[in-house]
Amino acid sequence: MIPANPAPVLLLLAVLATAWIAYRGRRLPPFPGRDKLVMMHMAAAWWAFAAGMETLASAPAEKILWAELAWPGIVLAPAGWAFFVWSYVNGRAPRRERLFIGVAALVAAVTTVVALTNEQHHLLYTSTRLAGPEPGAAVLYDHGPWFFIVTGILYLVMLATVVITVSELQRAPTLYRMHYLGLLGAVGLPWIANMLYVAGAWRLFDFDPTPFAFLVSGLIFQALLGRREFVSLPPIARNALLDALPDPVFVIDAHGLVVEVNDAAHVLPDMPGDPVGARVAELGTLVELAGPLLGNPLSPVAGSREAECRSIGRQFEIRRIPLAHRGRVVGTMLILRDVTDRKHMEGQLRLAVETLERRLTANVDLQNRLREETIRDPLTGVYNRRFFDEVRSDLLADARLRSWPIAAVILDLDHFKRLNDEHGHQAGDATLRATGALLLKSIRKSDFVFRIGGEEFLAILPGMDAGGAVERVERWAAAFRRMTAEARHGVVPSTFSAGVAAFPDHASDWEQLIRCADRALYSAKSAGRNRVVSFADLDDGDDAAEKRAVA
Repeated sequence: MIPANPAPVLLLLAVLATAWIAYRGRRLPPFPGRDKLVMMHMAAAWWAFAAGMETLASAPAEKILWAELAWPGIVLAPAGWAFFVWSYVNGRAPRRERLFIGVAALVAAVTTVVALTNEQHHLLYTSTRLAGPEPGAAVLYDHGPWFFIVTGILYLVMLATVVITVSELQRAPTLYRMHYLGLLGAVGLPWIANMLYVAGAWRLFDFDPTPFAFLVSGLIFQALLGRREFVSLPPIARNALLDALPDPVFVIDAHGLVVEVNDAAHVLPDMPGDPVGARVAELGTLVELAGPLLGNPLSPVAGSREAECRSIGRQFEIRRIPLAHRGRVVGTMLILRDVTDRKHMEGQLRLAVETLERRLTANVDLQNRLREETIRDPLTGVYNRRFFDEVRSDLLADARLRSWPIAAVILDLDHFKRLNDEHGHQAGDATLRATGALLLKSIRKSDFVFRIGGEEFLAILPGMDAGGAVERVERWAAAFRRMTAEARHGVVPSTFSAGVAAFPDHASDWEQLIRCADRALYSAKSAGRNRVVSFADLDDGDDAAEKRAVA
């Protein structure tokens, strides 16, 4: 089911995407710009989070507050991006990096203060208005001079980073051009969205589309970080790191010849001492593992597969990466990752999880059974007095909150002692079980039945007054007489008497309510049993005095 306003959902996904990239980037091995990558995505996550809270807020003042609180992310996300691109492309941090970071933090702090005090000077927003009359409508902002000053500075910073990236893209080897194109796409989408918003040309859900674009940027960075060479082979150290890779790497040209391998490739069996210059078809183990990935070396399609090298009993994940130069594919790179230990651990973990799930399910079932045993009367199956003590406060509080009545009914089997004496305790137990079964079958889902004495039951009927409860209990009494008249399963013909009282007409708390119902039950038994009496119908005199005493 699609929500009426998907904006909060999309912004939540953007928060998760950017926060995940920050978390993943922090856990990667050190590479130029790693800390700035984390800073940029943490700032973007805060921006998206504040935007999400703004869309969720219903009051205009709350929306404006979250828009003001978003400014640390709005300023620091582009700044972090600039620091990251410079460090990644040049392989080192810029000179006076701490000074630049301090300036960025100062601008963010000043802008946040300006935003939070905007009502006093209107430097950031000259005015605000609602996008529509409906509740929770978006707030539209008319921007002030400080907004355009900060935005202009950030746009210049972003433009400088784009120029740096495009310049490096033209000089970079083919293998790394995809990295720079990915970086341009990751920054270009939010930047274009923000420019359209500032120009008044585009709003998404009547809102700034920039934080929504972070979702796509997060996916792009996820793809970039998924490429091992993005962080493991930065431009300044790609050759040294290729030899240091623990995974076998083969570079194959358009004619199917091996033109480059790393030292780890020699771990494969039947591998020549120097496989460079050999045909792939002559390397039996590589053909066995890579299989269809070898195919056409000029195919532009990347791929991966898993295979087992039986001669050494190891499993590998093989990735095929097309290599392009000047717009055309000139060869293929194969990376073989040994995943044997991972597969073994995954299998063990899967078995452990399955075992744990079975144990947890058994424990939950056991706990549920034990819980039922503690709150149920074992003979009749209805709730016991202990459970009544647990729920009584909540039931009364709910009734007061909803301003509706609660009917309390006390039922007592007539001449139950004589029934036991004449027919035995087995007949008495059978009659009690039949009583509990009838009540459980007859009540609503919102009703409760408790056994509070030997042959005495308490029914709680939320939302029902005394008159409605009397009619309901009289139907129960008729059904009970018919059922016991059949005298099956050890049950003997029986009747019951009942007293009914209701909150708030007859009592203001449980003690008074139970006392009123019990008084009505006493009246029913005094009048000859086999009947239902409401507290409201008690005679004057002593009964009236009783009413006054419990009122």
